[in-house]
Amino acid sequence: MSIHHNNRNDRNDQGNHTCRAALGKVARVFLIMAVMLSYGAPSTTAFAVQAPPPPSLWLGTASAMPGDSESATVIIPIELFSDGVDIADLQFDLDLPSYVTCSFAGNEGTGGAAIGKKLLAGSDDAGIRVVIYGYDRASLPSGTIANLELSISDDAPGGEVLLEASNIVAADPNAEAVAVQAFAGYITIVSPEPEIELEITAGPDASDVSKTSATIAWTTNEAASSLVKYWRDGETVANASEASASGLTLAHSVGLSGLASGTTYHFQVFSKDADDNEVSSAALSFTTVDGTPPVIGAGPTVSNVSKPSATIAWVTNESATSLVKYWRDGETVANANEASAPGLTPGHIVTLSGLSSGTKYFYQVFSKDADDNEASSAVLSFTTVPASDTTPPTVSSVTATGISDSQATISWTTDEPATTQVDYWTAGNTTHIPATGGGLSTAHALTLTGLSAN
Repeated sequence: MSIHHNNRNDRNDQGNHTCRAALGKVARVFLIMAVMLSYGAPSTTAFAVQAPPPPSLWLGTASAMPGDSESATVIIPIELFSDGVDIADLQFDLDLPSYVTCSFAGNEGTGGAAIGKKLLAGSDDAGIRVVIYGYDRASLPSGTIANLELSISDDAPGGEVLLEASNIVAADPNAEAVAVQAFAGYITIVSPEPEIELEITAGPDASDVSKTSATIAWTTNEAASSLVKYWRDGETVANASEASASGLTLAHSVGLSGLASGTTYHFQVFSKDADDNEVSSAALSFTTVDGTPPVIGAGPTVSNVSKPSATIAWVTNESATSLVKYWRDGETVANANEASAPGLTPGHIVTLSGLSSGTKYFYQVFSKDADDNEASSAVLSFTTVPASDTTPPTVSSVTATGISDSQATISWTTDEPATTQVDYWTAGNTTHIPATGGGLSTAHALTLTGLSAN
């Protein structure tokens, strides 16, 4: 017996059942006489005698797959075509590799004959000896006389195992030897595909993390299911929520929704292939985007107010941007100018420049944190310092009324609010006596008392 790997020879064609049937039906030709007439004179020609073919022994073929409970055992028929020769006893050796074990399958046979079967040690302890005989030396039927059941072990290599009968001994009912021609069969052993161990080949990673959602993605080396278990920081996997995607796939993507903003979540992914083999990742984590805006804890306040500028300051409870919108009295926020300071900081200082003097301005401050959450203040106001006045008031309409021996009232007007003061003195005296009134006004009146008559 020998092992062939993907190398079938002409025996395979001989193993074709149609060929066997044809061989079993070969006609015997013993003598053929042809009478030919030539020029009216009869003549005869004798042809050679062809001996009948010997009985034939055929072993069948099958395919096996080690490790498969249904395909690791195959049935090989033993067929005998006696061609009119009675055979009561048939023995032959069958050399099998160590990974093939043999037994008879049932008591199958044709022709209704009672058949005996034995498996013995092969000649010189090589393989097995197959013994098939008819009870009471009855002739074996033509056709399938027995079936061998061959079991292939899991460690069998792929390729073909040749089933070749050797050391054939056959006898007729009278124990006379009979020559038998043998045709080999074979088993094609198909090595099973090696089982792939399910693995996570990339990821898992958390992406598209927002205030309330995230996406978990990973890949596996074979199609498998997609499941994510996730739980808040401070909890355990026993309290985990689950999210999954349908179907078996190599690329896995599972969306998590309904998450709390600004919260750390732990997660673990699981995948099962079609054979229920499961793989899981280590526990990883991500933090959702903060959804809470900054809190303005101090301010805003205005300082350093001058004719063209002012400084606005405020404080937030976390680092954030600094923006001030401002507009003149009589306008609206839709017409506002903007001033800002770069970067994120908890302490905010923004200088407004190019302001008009003596003008009332409204302003509002805004701060956004790193997660784009925004806080704003109420609308407040300030007034810039008026410009310096270098033009004195114009005095007009000066009158003296209520004149008596000891007093008189002096009245006048100015073109802008101004102080009230009268300097007076007696004739021939250069010392001025001042008299003043209170506040700024455009209408002035001051009564002088303690005067002397004449």
